[in-house]
Amino acid sequence: KTLVVATLSLAAMCAFALIIGGSATQEFAEKIGAGANYTGVDIVPFFGLIVYFVMIALFTPIAADAIPLDHHVGVSELIETLPLRRETYLIGKLLGMFVSILAGLLVVVVVVGVIARVTLGNYDLISYLQMWLLAALPLAFLNPSLCLLAAAGQPSRKRAALVGGVVAIVCFMSFTTSVNNSLTGSALTVLDLLNP
Repeated sequence: KTLVVATLSLAAMCAFALIIGGSATQEFAEKIGAGANYTGVDIVPFFGLIVYFVMIALFTPIAADAIPLDHHVGVSELIETLPLRRETYLIGKLLGMFVSILAGLLVVVVVVGVIARVTLGNYDLISYLQMWLLAALPLAFLNPSLCLLAAAGQPSRKRAALVGGVVAIVCFMSFTTSVNNSLTGSALTVLDLLNP
């Protein structure tokens, strides 16, 4: 349920930003006499940061609950009776989490793409898909995976949620540090390169 809510929240925020940004772009173009020709417009700036922040704030903590939930509902006792290695169990959890998030992101990509087509007409599809494939997709795997593994040993869902919140805060802090370094033109450090 939480993944569905996170997916719908991401789609709604992206669509809202796109509609508002598209309307402002159209008004500006009409004022300067450029007409309403939006062929090739880059729509990523309308909602790119929203995608990053929502994915860190919602999708990352959701992953923390994956393994403690098995303890809560009693599945872990059943799994312990099977000849299943812990590494296989963790890899299965990671892949299941990634496929679930990937399915949600696919819905968002299609919904936002259709809304962009309706509100703006033609847009730069290549940069739109690049944003999802090269920026959002690694973020959808790395941060939730880090959170899932960090919370794997927690005995309760509350403690796992606390770990998920801490990981999300660390990701936010490191994200803003990297953005600040990029804006000021500072040289990237090793810590920036390892930024989740």
